[in-house]
Amino acid sequence: MSIDSTNHADLVSMMIDFESGDLDEQQTIGFFQQLIDSGTVWHLQGSYGRMASDLIRAGYCTLGDDSHQDAYGNVVPSRHDASGDIQIH
Repeated sequence: MSIDSTNHADLVSMMIDFESGDLDEQQTIGFFQQLIDSGTVWHLQGSYGRMASDLIRAGYCTLGDDSHQDAYGNVVPSRHDASGDIQIH
C-alpha cells in the first residue's frame, strides 16, 4: 500500500504501527520510503524527518522522484537534483 493511495486513517494506522514497534526493519524502511516519496515525512513531527534523513544517509532509502518543501520552507531536493554530498536537515 502506498502513501499516495491511502486515506488519512490508513496513514495514521501505519504511523501507530511504527511508533508501537510493530513494523520489522524492512516494513519500516518501506514505510519511510513511501513517506519520503510523497513528501509527507517533511511535514510530520521532527523525529520522522530525522529518521528519514538518517535512512537516506545510511543508504536504506533514497530521496524521492520530486523535490518537496518542508514545513519551514526549505527545499528537499529530488534524487535527480541532488549531486554529491547533500545536506538534509
